Amino acid sequence: KPVDIAQHQTCFACHAARVKDRDYVFTRLAP
Repeated sequence: KPVDIAQHQTCFACHAARVKDRDYVFTRLAP
């Protein structure tokens, strides 16, 4: 999903600051 990808790139920067194994997996599994 293009929209999901674009949003993911934006959120990924903030999320990477406190990324965790389960959080990363959850992000991958999120629709």
